[in-house]
Amino acid sequence: MSEHAARIIAGIVLACTAFFAVIHLAPSMQNAAVAVAEVSAADPDAEFRHHVQRLWDARRDRDWAITFEYQHDMNIAGGSVEEYVQWADENEPFIVQDYELLDIAIDGEFAWAQIASQDSIRRFEHLPPRNSERWEKWYRDADGWRPVPGQLDESYPTAPVYRIREFEPALRQRFVQAWTAQQRSDWASFEDVLEPADRDKLDAESFESATTAMNLIGCDVKWVQAIGNAGKVHFEVEFKINDPSLTKLPSQKRDITEEWWVRIDGQWYIDLDRGSANS
Repeated sequence: MSEHAARIIAGIVLACTAFFAVIHLAPSMQNAAVAVAEVSAADPDAEFRHHVQRLWDARRDRDWAITFEYQHDMNIAGGSVEEYVQWADENEPFIVQDYELLDIAIDGEFAWAQIASQDSIRRFEHLPPRNSERWEKWYRDADGWRPVPGQLDESYPTAPVYRIREFEPALRQRFVQAWTAQQRSDWASFEDVLEPADRDKLDAESFESATTAMNLIGCDVKWVQAIGNAGKVHFEVEFKINDPSLTKLPSQKRDITEEWWVRIDGQWYIDLDRGSANS
Protein backbone atom coordinates (compact mmCIF):
# COMPACT_ATOMS: atom_id res chain seq x y z
CA MET A 1 0.00 0.00 0.00
CA SER A 2 1.42 3.38 -0.99
CA GLU A 3 2.19 6.07 1.56
CA HIS A 4 -0.49 8.44 0.27
CA ALA A 5 -3.11 5.66 0.32
CA ALA A 6 -2.25 4.96 3.95
CA ARG A 7 -2.78 8.63 4.76
CA ILE A 8 -6.13 8.63 2.99
CA ILE A 9 -7.56 5.59 4.74
CA ALA A 10 -6.63 7.16 8.05
CA GLY A 11 -8.39 10.30 6.90
CA ILE A 12 -11.44 8.34 5.78
CA VAL A 13 -11.76 6.85 9.25
CA LEU A 14 -11.34 10.10 11.12
CA ALA A 15 -10.43 12.89 8.65
CA CYS A 16 -8.34 14.39 11.38
CA THR A 17 -6.94 17.09 9.13
CA ALA A 18 -10.25 18.80 8.52
CA PHE A 19 -12.14 20.09 11.51
CA PHE A 20 -13.29 23.51 12.45
CA ALA A 21 -13.72 25.76 15.45
CA VAL A 22 -16.92 25.59 17.49
CA ILE A 23 -19.19 28.46 16.54
CA HIS A 24 -19.55 31.24 19.11
CA LEU A 25 -21.92 34.00 18.28
CA ALA A 26 -22.08 37.75 18.73
CA PRO A 27 -24.96 39.12 20.86
CA SER A 28 -28.48 38.60 19.53
CA MET A 29 -30.24 41.29 17.58
CA GLN A 30 -33.13 42.09 19.89
CA ASN A 31 -33.78 45.52 18.42
CA ALA A 32 -34.70 44.00 15.05
CA ALA A 33 -36.85 41.15 16.35
CA VAL A 34 -40.20 42.95 16.28
CA ALA A 35 -39.71 44.27 12.74
CA VAL A 36 -38.68 40.83 11.50
CA ALA A 37 -41.72 39.18 13.08
CA GLU A 38 -44.04 41.64 11.37
CA VAL A 39 -42.74 41.00 7.87
CA SER A 40 -42.07 37.26 8.24
CA ALA A 41 -45.75 36.42 8.50
CA ALA A 42 -46.40 37.82 5.02
CA ASP A 43 -43.31 36.45 3.27
CA PRO A 44 -41.43 33.29 4.36
CA ASP A 45 -38.17 34.74 2.93
CA ALA A 46 -38.68 38.12 4.56
CA GLU A 47 -36.68 37.43 7.72
CA PHE A 48 -33.57 36.49 5.77
CA ARG A 49 -33.98 39.32 3.27
CA HIS A 50 -34.43 41.77 6.15
CA HIS A 51 -31.14 40.75 7.77
CA VAL A 52 -29.21 40.88 4.50
CA GLN A 53 -30.48 44.37 3.73
CA ARG A 54 -29.95 45.54 7.31
CA LEU A 55 -26.32 44.44 7.29
CA TRP A 56 -25.53 45.76 3.83
CA ASP A 57 -27.26 49.07 4.56
CA ALA A 58 -25.03 49.33 7.63
CA ARG A 59 -21.92 48.53 5.60
CA ARG A 60 -22.83 51.18 3.03
CA ASP A 61 -23.73 53.77 5.68
CA ARG A 62 -20.71 52.87 7.85
CA ASP A 63 -23.00 52.11 10.75
CA TRP A 64 -20.44 49.97 12.53
CA ALA A 65 -22.63 49.40 15.61
CA ILE A 66 -25.12 47.44 13.50
CA THR A 67 -22.31 45.71 11.63
CA PHE A 68 -20.94 44.59 15.00
CA GLU A 69 -24.17 42.69 15.73
CA TYR A 70 -23.46 40.37 12.80
CA GLN A 71 -19.81 39.69 13.63
CA HIS A 72 -18.69 36.20 14.57
CA ASP A 73 -16.97 36.06 17.93
CA MET A 74 -13.73 34.86 16.32
CA ASN A 75 -13.55 38.23 14.54
CA ILE A 76 -14.19 40.46 17.56
CA ALA A 77 -12.27 38.47 20.19
CA GLY A 78 -14.73 39.37 22.95
CA GLY A 79 -14.35 43.09 22.32
CA SER A 80 -17.09 45.64 22.99
CA VAL A 81 -19.19 47.41 20.40
CA GLU A 82 -17.42 50.67 21.30
CA GLU A 83 -14.03 49.11 20.61
CA TYR A 84 -15.24 47.68 17.32
CA VAL A 85 -16.76 50.97 16.16
CA GLN A 86 -13.53 52.82 16.95
CA TRP A 87 -11.48 50.24 15.08
CA ALA A 88 -13.79 50.20 12.04
CA ASP A 89 -13.94 54.00 11.84
CA GLU A 90 -10.18 54.07 11.52
CA ASN A 91 -9.20 50.74 9.99
CA GLU A 92 -12.00 48.87 8.17
CA PRO A 93 -10.16 48.19 4.88
CA PHE A 94 -13.15 47.57 2.59
CA ILE A 95 -15.67 50.35 2.09
CA VAL A 96 -19.05 49.66 0.47
CA GLN A 97 -20.12 52.62 -1.62
CA ASP A 98 -23.41 51.08 -2.77
CA TYR A 99 -25.01 47.68 -3.28
CA GLU A 100 -28.01 45.88 -4.74
CA LEU A 101 -29.56 42.67 -3.44
CA LEU A 102 -30.21 40.68 -6.62
CA ASP A 103 -31.53 37.37 -5.33
CA ILE A 104 -31.65 35.04 -2.35
CA ALA A 105 -31.79 31.28 -1.83
CA ILE A 106 -32.64 29.38 1.35
CA ASP A 107 -32.14 25.70 2.15
CA GLY A 108 -32.98 24.92 5.76
CA GLU A 109 -30.38 26.51 8.03
CA PHE A 110 -28.27 27.64 5.07
CA ALA A 111 -28.90 30.65 2.86
CA TRP A 112 -27.19 32.73 0.19
CA ALA A 113 -27.55 36.34 -0.91
CA GLN A 114 -26.55 37.44 -4.41
CA ILE A 115 -25.03 40.88 -4.00
CA ALA A 116 -23.81 43.37 -6.58
CA SER A 117 -21.73 46.07 -4.94
CA GLN A 118 -19.44 48.99 -5.59
CA ASP A 119 -16.49 48.72 -3.22
CA SER A 120 -13.42 50.73 -2.42
CA ILE A 121 -10.26 50.03 -0.48
CA ARG A 122 -9.81 52.59 2.28
CA ARG A 123 -6.29 53.53 1.20
CA PHE A 124 -7.47 54.12 -2.37
CA GLU A 125 -10.93 55.53 -1.72
CA HIS A 126 -10.15 58.44 -4.03
CA LEU A 127 -10.14 56.01 -6.97
CA PRO A 128 -13.34 54.87 -8.75
CA PRO A 129 -15.03 52.00 -6.87
CA ARG A 130 -14.73 48.42 -8.08
CA ASN A 131 -17.88 46.61 -9.24
CA SER A 132 -18.24 43.09 -7.88
CA GLU A 133 -20.89 40.39 -7.64
CA ARG A 134 -20.99 37.45 -5.26
CA TRP A 135 -23.19 34.89 -3.53
CA GLU A 136 -22.64 35.56 0.17
CA LYS A 137 -23.07 32.55 2.49
CA TRP A 138 -25.30 32.86 5.59
CA TYR A 139 -26.42 30.49 8.32
CA ARG A 140 -29.28 30.49 10.81
CA ASP A 141 -29.12 29.73 14.51
CA ALA A 142 -31.41 30.38 17.47
CA ASP A 143 -30.79 34.13 17.18
CA GLY A 144 -31.51 34.43 13.47
CA TRP A 145 -29.51 34.82 10.28
CA ARG A 146 -25.81 35.70 10.18
CA PRO A 147 -23.16 35.81 7.44
CA VAL A 148 -20.57 33.05 7.43
CA PRO A 149 -17.15 34.41 8.44
CA GLY A 150 -14.39 33.88 5.91
CA GLN A 151 -12.50 31.53 8.23
CA LEU A 152 -15.44 29.08 8.12
CA ASP A 153 -16.32 29.44 4.45
CA GLU A 154 -15.39 25.85 3.58
CA SER A 155 -17.65 24.56 6.35
CA TYR A 156 -20.73 25.76 4.44
CA PRO A 157 -22.11 24.71 1.05
CA THR A 158 -21.81 26.65 -2.16
CA ALA A 159 -24.89 28.46 -3.47
CA PRO A 160 -27.38 26.14 -5.22
CA VAL A 161 -27.02 28.01 -8.52
CA TYR A 162 -23.56 26.47 -8.95
CA ARG A 163 -24.52 22.93 -7.91
CA ILE A 164 -26.19 19.97 -9.62
CA ARG A 165 -28.81 19.24 -6.99
CA GLU A 166 -30.14 16.09 -8.67
CA PHE A 167 -26.73 14.41 -8.18
CA GLU A 168 -26.65 15.08 -4.44
CA PRO A 169 -29.07 12.43 -3.05
CA ALA A 170 -26.98 9.69 -4.67
CA LEU A 171 -23.81 11.24 -3.20
CA ARG A 172 -25.37 11.18 0.26
CA GLN A 173 -26.34 7.52 -0.18
CA ARG A 174 -22.82 6.55 -1.25
CA PHE A 175 -21.33 8.40 1.69
CA VAL A 176 -23.64 6.52 4.07
CA GLN A 177 -22.56 3.26 2.44
CA ALA A 178 -18.89 4.12 2.99
CA TRP A 179 -19.53 5.25 6.56
CA THR A 180 -21.50 2.11 7.46
CA ALA A 181 -18.76 -0.05 5.97
CA GLN A 182 -16.19 1.69 8.16
CA GLN A 183 -18.31 1.20 11.28
CA ARG A 184 -18.64 -2.52 10.53
CA SER A 185 -15.11 -3.00 9.12
CA ASP A 186 -16.87 -4.32 6.01
CA TRP A 187 -14.13 -4.32 3.38
CA ALA A 188 -16.30 -5.65 0.54
CA SER A 189 -18.86 -2.84 0.91
CA PHE A 190 -16.14 -0.22 1.28
CA GLU A 191 -14.18 -1.47 -1.72
CA ASP A 192 -17.31 -1.00 -3.83
CA VAL A 193 -17.19 2.73 -3.03
CA LEU A 194 -13.55 3.14 -4.07
CA GLU A 195 -12.85 4.40 -7.57
CA PRO A 196 -12.06 1.26 -9.59
CA ALA A 197 -8.65 2.59 -10.60
CA ASP A 198 -7.74 3.02 -6.91
CA ARG A 199 -8.71 -0.39 -5.59
CA ASP A 200 -5.17 -1.76 -5.79
CA LYS A 201 -3.96 1.05 -3.49
CA LEU A 202 -5.78 -0.34 -0.41
CA ASP A 203 -6.24 -3.86 0.92
CA ALA A 204 -8.56 -5.57 3.38
CA GLU A 205 -5.90 -5.95 6.07
CA SER A 206 -4.98 -2.26 6.09
CA PHE A 207 -8.65 -1.27 6.05
CA GLU A 208 -9.47 -3.50 9.02
CA SER A 209 -6.47 -2.21 10.97
CA ALA A 210 -7.50 1.40 10.40
CA THR A 211 -11.21 0.97 11.10
CA THR A 212 -10.78 -1.06 14.28
CA ALA A 213 -8.43 1.56 15.75
CA MET A 214 -11.48 3.77 16.28
CA ASN A 215 -14.93 3.14 17.67
CA LEU A 216 -17.06 5.09 15.22
CA ILE A 217 -20.17 5.86 17.26
CA GLY A 218 -22.24 8.08 15.02
CA CYS A 219 -22.33 10.39 12.04
CA ASP A 220 -24.60 13.35 11.27
CA VAL A 221 -24.45 14.54 7.65
CA LYS A 222 -24.82 18.34 7.60
CA TRP A 223 -24.75 18.82 3.84
CA VAL A 224 -23.57 17.40 0.55
CA GLN A 225 -22.86 19.23 -2.68
CA ALA A 226 -22.12 18.29 -6.27
CA ILE A 227 -20.37 20.77 -8.56
CA GLY A 228 -19.88 19.11 -11.91
CA ASN A 229 -18.54 15.63 -11.15
CA ALA A 230 -16.80 16.71 -7.92
CA GLY A 231 -18.54 15.95 -4.63
CA LYS A 232 -18.12 17.24 -1.10
CA VAL A 233 -19.69 15.96 2.14
CA HIS A 234 -19.69 17.83 5.45
CA PHE A 235 -20.60 15.89 8.58
CA GLU A 236 -20.12 15.60 12.33
CA VAL A 237 -18.52 12.41 13.56
CA GLU A 238 -18.59 11.01 17.09
CA PHE A 239 -15.84 8.54 17.96
CA LYS A 240 -13.70 6.99 20.68
CA ILE A 241 -10.15 5.69 20.38
CA ASN A 242 -9.92 1.94 20.96
CA ASP A 243 -7.16 1.98 23.55
CA PRO A 244 -7.48 0.12 26.90
CA SER A 245 -5.73 2.99 28.67
CA LEU A 246 -8.29 5.50 27.37
CA THR A 247 -11.56 3.71 28.10
CA LYS A 248 -12.63 6.30 30.67
CA LEU A 249 -12.30 9.20 28.27
CA PRO A 250 -15.60 10.48 26.83
CA SER A 251 -16.32 10.27 23.12
CA GLN A 252 -15.23 13.15 20.91
CA LYS A 253 -17.02 15.00 18.12
CA ARG A 254 -15.50 16.71 15.12
CA ASP A 255 -16.75 18.45 12.00
CA ILE A 256 -15.27 16.93 8.86
CA THR A 257 -15.38 17.90 5.20
CA GLU A 258 -14.61 15.11 2.72
CA GLU A 259 -13.58 16.55 -0.65
CA TRP A 260 -12.49 13.33 -2.35
CA TRP A 261 -15.73 12.23 -4.02
CA VAL A 262 -15.87 11.96 -7.81
CA ARG A 263 -18.72 10.98 -10.14
CA ILE A 264 -17.80 8.50 -12.89
CA ASP A 265 -20.33 7.09 -15.37
CA GLY A 266 -23.22 8.16 -13.15
CA GLN A 267 -21.83 6.68 -9.90
CA TRP A 268 -20.05 8.34 -6.96
CA TYR A 269 -16.69 7.02 -5.77
CA ILE A 270 -13.91 7.91 -3.35
CA ASP A 271 -10.93 9.17 -5.35
CA LEU A 272 -7.83 8.41 -3.25
CA ASP A 273 -5.57 10.63 -5.36
CA ARG A 274 -7.93 13.58 -4.93
CA GLY A 275 -8.07 12.89 -1.21
CA SER A 276 -4.28 12.78 -1.00
CA ALA A 277 -4.04 16.19 -2.66
CA ASN A 278 -6.41 17.63 -0.01
CA SER A 279 -4.84 15.91 3.01
